[in-house]
Amino acid sequence: MKNTISKNNENMISEKMYDIMLNSTRYVKQFFLTNDIEPNSYTFKDHTKEIGDILSEKIRCDTQVYSTEGSFLYNSNLKNGILVLGKDIKNKNKDIELAKKNMAATTTITQNSKMYVNLSFPVYINRNLIGIIRITKDYSDLYLAGIKMTNALTIFFAFLFLAVSIASFFISNHITRPLLSLRKSLDEVANGNYNTSICIKNNDEIGDFAEDFCTMRDKIKNQIKTIQDDKEKILRAEKHRQEFFNNVTHELKTPLTSISGYAQILQEENFSEDEMYIRAVERIRNESNRLHSMVVELIDVSKNNTKNISLEEINISPLIIETCRDMSLKSERYNIKIKTFIEKNIFVCGNKNYIQELMINVLDNAIKYGESNTDITVKSHCQDQFAILEILNIGKGIPQNKIDKVFQPFYKINNVKEKGSCGLGLFICKDIVDRHNGEIYIESIENEFTKIIIKIPLIGYNLVTISC
Repeated sequence: MKNTISKNNENMISEKMYDIMLNSTRYVKQFFLTNDIEPNSYTFKDHTKEIGDILSEKIRCDTQVYSTEGSFLYNSNLKNGILVLGKDIKNKNKDIELAKKNMAATTTITQNSKMYVNLSFPVYINRNLIGIIRITKDYSDLYLAGIKMTNALTIFFAFLFLAVSIASFFISNHITRPLLSLRKSLDEVANGNYNTSICIKNNDEIGDFAEDFCTMRDKIKNQIKTIQDDKEKILRAEKHRQEFFNNVTHELKTPLTSISGYAQILQEENFSEDEMYIRAVERIRNESNRLHSMVVELIDVSKNNTKNISLEEINISPLIIETCRDMSLKSERYNIKIKTFIEKNIFVCGNKNYIQELMINVLDNAIKYGESNTDITVKSHCQDQFAILEILNIGKGIPQNKIDKVFQPFYKINNVKEKGSCGLGLFICKDIVDRHNGEIYIESIENEFTKIIIKIPLIGYNLVTISC
C-alpha cells in the first residue's frame, strides 16, 4: 500500500508537471508574440528575467532559465534557487542534462520533510530551440500527506494484526479447550471411569463429537453393566444348579433307602411276620409312588427350564372356574369346599396349559395344608393393568421366617396331610408366573390363614412377544 500511494503521487505529479510544461511554453510564445520579438536563443537570453518572472507569476512556481547549452541564466527566487534546493543531492542536474538532449525530465528532491520536484524542458518556437526552462514546485503537502497516510495505515494494520492475533488466540482456545476436555474424558474412559462428565455445548462438529462421545460412553457403561449382571446371573444360576442337584440327590436317595431297607428285610430267610410283611409292602409301594411323583415333577421342571412357552390371548376366567371344579373332587375327600368369586372375561397374554398347571399346583397346596371342614376361597379381578388371582385357605399358616423359602425347590413344611410331597410345586408355580412376566407372593398368619396372590399382566400390557 505504501508503494501504491507513492505510485499514485508520482502519477499525479507527472500529470501536473506536464500541464505546467505546456502552459509554460504557451506563456513564452505569448511573451515573444506580444512584444513583437523574434524568438531565438539570443533574444531568449536578453529577456530571461522577464520570461522567468512571468512564468513564476503565472504558474506560481520557482522558475530557472538556462541557455540552450545548459548554462544558468536566471532564477525567479534566488533565496530558494536550485543551488540551495539541490545542495548535497546526488544527480541534482540530471534533468538539465536530459533537457540539453531535447527531453523533458524531472528530478525529485526530499530534504527535511520537504519534497520539491524540478521539471526541466527545452523551449521550441517555430521548431527552433531557444532555451531551457526549469520549474521547481513544492509538493511537501502531498509528500507529508502520503507519509501520514502510510503511518496511519501502518498503525491501523498493526492494531488489526494485534486484534486478529488476540481473536485467533481466543478462537483457537475456544476450539482447543473442548478438545482437551474430550481428551481428558477419553483418558478417564480408557482407565475404566465411565462416570466422567463432559460439558461441551458447542453447536458445531465438536459439539456433535462430544454428544457422540457421551452416547458411546453410556453404551459402553451399559454394556459392561449388562456383562457384569449376566456374570452374576450365571454365578447365581450355577449356585442354584449345584444346590438343585444336591437336593435332587438327597430327595431321590431317601425313598430309595426306604425301599432298599424294606426289601432286604423281606429277603431274610427267617422272616415270617405277616404284620411286618404288610407294612413293608405298603411302605415300598408308598415310597415308589413318591419316587415316581418326584421324577415326574423333575421332568416338568426340566421341561419348563429348557422350553420357551408360546403365549397367546386367553380368557382365564372360565379356565379358573373349570380348574376349581376339577380340584373340588379332591378337596371333598378332606371336607374342604372351594368357593369361587371370579370376574368375567379377564384376558391375559399367556399359555393355557401352563396357567392350568399353575392353578392345579396352587389349589393342591391349599388342600394339602388347609384344615378340614373349612373353605378355600378363590377370587379374581382386574387392577392396575394386572389380572389378580387370590387363593386363601384356613390352616396352620406359614411362619414368617419361612415364607421367602417356600418357592425354593424341595423346600417343604411339615404340617402337610399327604405324604410323598417333594417340595417342587411352588417352585414350578414361581417359574410359570415369571415366564408370564407376573408376580407371585404369599401372605400368611400362623394358625389362621395362608393367601397366595398371583398377578399376570392383562392383554396389551405384557412385553413378551406372543405367537398367535
